[in-house]
Amino acid sequence: MRGLYGYIVRRLLLAALVIVSVGVITFFVARVLPSNPAALYAGSRPTAEQLQRIREAMGLDDPLPVQFWHYLGDMLHGDLGVSFRTRQPISTELGRRLPATLELVALGTVFALLIGVPLGVISAWRPGKLFDQVTRVIAIGGVSLPSFWLALLFQLFFFGRLRLLPLAGRIDNIVSLEHPIRQITGFYLIDAAATGNWVAFKSAALHLVLPAVVLSLYSLSLAARMTRAKMLEVLSQKYIVAARALGLSERTIYSRLALKNAIIPTLTVVGLSFAWSITGAFLIEVVFNWPGVGKYVADAIVTVDFPVIVAVASVVAVTYVAINLAVDLLTSAIDPRVKLG
Repeated sequence: MRGLYGYIVRRLLLAALVIVSVGVITFFVARVLPSNPAALYAGSRPTAEQLQRIREAMGLDDPLPVQFWHYLGDMLHGDLGVSFRTRQPISTELGRRLPATLELVALGTVFALLIGVPLGVISAWRPGKLFDQVTRVIAIGGVSLPSFWLALLFQLFFFGRLRLLPLAGRIDNIVSLEHPIRQITGFYLIDAAATGNWVAFKSAALHLVLPAVVLSLYSLSLAARMTRAKMLEVLSQKYIVAARALGLSERTIYSRLALKNAIIPTLTVVGLSFAWSITGAFLIEVVFNWPGVGKYVADAIVTVDFPVIVAVASVVAVTYVAINLAVDLLTSAIDPRVKLG
């Protein structure tokens, strides 16, 4: 148990170093970009006196190290600052938009596991056959092709050509007016199901499909390739040969022996892909006009709203580090052979 506590303490100290480093880099890069945040905050046609008062109130005339010190102190007190563009607290806006992103990322991760792992298992069952070759091509394409290009392609095909799925947004405008979702958690599927609003549930589910599928392709491809590689490695082990010699069925060998040992690296990859998807969702949200954190920070980048840029970068860094630690601990719990170091 002491080893576990020591490992967690070391990882937390390393996480703090990573988060501070991300904050420093993002803060100074955002500050050196050519922009006029005072004018952005003041609105249209401000006077020179108004701009100067805003700059003094926000501390924009202070040296960059002093600005960063103030920002770091606010962060430690849970204050992420105020958006120059919307004039709203960033923490409030993140809290309102985060459920949309998490709902999208969670469904994408489910798709990756439910589709990627079976594809990898079947490919390893018949290596070199047609199914295996097709799966490998799909996996390479899913990893290599740009997500925003795939998003546009899917929109063109499933909405423009087939008219099967919605083009963009989180719910139909008419449905949101006639059957509004009562906000409980911010997750549309959960809130609609909890209140029995099945019309809105159907609309929200249909709007989720395209962006979630596009977002899942990267993780799905990694899961398929990792599962296939580890399955082939495990199937070549001596205990698998012994199991076949004892007359165990192929189904038992694949499901209870091979997959159990091959799934751990796949879960690690998918877990880290979940964290990656939070940032990978940014372009997807822009293409599908999804009102999540990605769309929020994309608008901030266009207007050089650097308090939002720095705050989101810090939150994403914290999320990634936390998920990375959770995946390591889960892997060690599943497989005692994995040592925490």
